[in-house]
Amino acid sequence: FAELLHAAKSDPTRSAEAISAILDSPAAGYPATVRLYDLLRIGEYELAVDYALTAPSAEPVDLLVYAWSPSRTDFRNSPEFERFVREAGLLDYWEKRGWPDLCRPDSDGFICD
Repeated sequence: FAELLHAAKSDPTRSAEAISAILDSPAAGYPATVRLYDLLRIGEYELAVDYALTAPSAEPVDLLVYAWSPSRTDFRNSPEFERFVREAGLLDYWEKRGWPDLCRPDSDGFICD
């Protein structure tokens, strides 16, 4: 399984196979939080956001935790992360309660480092 994820990361022709393996694997022994991490690892940001927001076993906070990793700058700067922040209600929360260290308001809503 790890070899497939590694291959999909460097070879886009293997992405469909990796996505299928991630999403179709039995839940026992492969929790939603790990699925989210694996989707991010292979660059499937849209699927990761969809999964975090809609899968019954997923918790959106798990995706947010992974987003703060130093290696996830590309995700934080993606349209998918912006959609996640808006749909999860984080933008409203940040505007009312304060911004996280890696994000700040801008003319389009927000920007993250």
